Amino acid sequence: MIAIIKEFKQMLQEMFKSRGVTEILANDLVEILAVSFKELEMMLKEENLSKEFKLVTAKDGTIYVKRYMQPLLDGESMTIAFKIQWDNIGGCPCFTCYELEKCDVGNPISSVDCPLFSKWLFSDSDEEKKK
Repeated sequence: MIAIIKEFKQMLQEMFKSRGVTEILANDLVEILAVSFKELEMMLKEENLSKEFKLVTAKDGTIYVKRYMQPLLDGESMTIAFKIQWDNIGGCPCFTCYELEKCDVGNPISSVDCPLFSKWLFSDSDEEKKK
């Protein structure tokens, strides 16, 4: 069983990484992995998976599998661990948004349809404006 859980965890990690998302519709995973919803639910309750992946229900009733980032290793900074370059995310409206707690895919407020985030994301960089 441990080998199955480990393989399942690797598949989930690869799926999330390849899609570049933090949540995937549970029904999509059921279909792709050829498991029942009950089996998916049981697997996600396993100790090796439950810290990183959880079933969440949006306000509209849609069920997602959400991936939570693992804690950093001792002494490792988030900037180094995730190769964050602060100059690339400067001005992002999410850092000062009062609706951040409610913002999530499937909710009425999300980055998918946020006009402030879209404007920031698709705006020209300062260097391109100077050209």
